[in-house]
Amino acid sequence: MNWCSIDETYLNYLKSYESRIPYSDYGVNHFNPFFRPLFEIEPGIIFVGAISHPQDRHRKMKNKPDFRKIFIPVHGRDGRIKKHFAGVVHLNYMFPAPESAIFNVTAQNITNFRRFSTEQQKSKYIDLLNKELKVINNEENIASRAYKLYLRKQKFPQYPISRRCFNYDKLIDLAKKWND
Repeated sequence: MNWCSIDETYLNYLKSYESRIPYSDYGVNHFNPFFRPLFEIEPGIIFVGAISHPQDRHRKMKNKPDFRKIFIPVHGRDGRIKKHFAGVVHLNYMFPAPESAIFNVTAQNITNFRRFSTEQQKSKYIDLLNKELKVINNEENIASRAYKLYLRKQKFPQYPISRRCFNYDKLIDLAKKWND
């Protein structure tokens, strides 16, 4: 999986149907990238997800099929490695995007999406993104969980967990129309 940004025009297009679509651009000093591919539903239509900042209420919540806590390793003052609560992934908020609306975010082009006051700040941010991505890819197996949630929503739309999810079929239709 890789970090990416989604065309703001496309995000606003989706928000006209589903207001809970996450933002990416929170100003020049704040940027929350998406990650992809969770899975590809058909050629050129890719599901993406995002990490949200942890809130107090998230600490009490348990991991579920549509909600995962992300812990990254950090060095404590005593020199030991500790798990830091870095964020959460709401898989019920994953959504499809056409390949044409997705832009890869890398260490080399991160300044196209966010400003940094120092090189050290930039380096720390890139390090955080790399650690989060490693957890997403390896420990949490987010892509597999995302596809299982998608299938569950398709097969059992009235389940409580399915009702928390976006209407994926409608969003897929919107993604296809965007490509036309």
